[in-house]
Amino acid sequence: MKNKERKVGIILGSKSDLPYFEKLFEFFRCEKIGYDFEIASCHRSYAKVDKIVKKWFGKKVIIAAAGFAAHLPGYIASRTEIPVIGVPVPTSDLKGLDSILSICQMPKGFAVLSSGVGSPGALNAGLFVKRILK
Repeated sequence: MKNKERKVGIILGSKSDLPYFEKLFEFFRCEKIGYDFEIASCHRSYAKVDKIVKKWFGKKVIIAAAGFAAHLPGYIASRTEIPVIGVPVPTSDLKGLDSILSICQMPKGFAVLSSGVGSPGALNAGLFVKRILK
């Protein structure tokens, strides 16, 4: 698939988030929805996240996964006009409750939508993206 046909960017804050996204990747392949994928943390390397967001200028939507304080979706939304769907990852004793609250409590002015937690949330984000791209 050519680069300009990849209308979706997917960024995970950590490699440990990958298992939650297997069904989403499979869904996008089956539906022939082109995407670019990166792993980068705004806590560990905000400069890398900034480079990725700049590179993804023409995308229609970005899916960003994060756990714990879950700053990644909000950080990305502060750097671009592209809508961001945050997928909370169940990484702590709170089973993702901390992550979902962090993502859905964005201050006014940040285009971040929160999906559900974990694999179901990632797949539902993909279903939402499919509808956006219609």
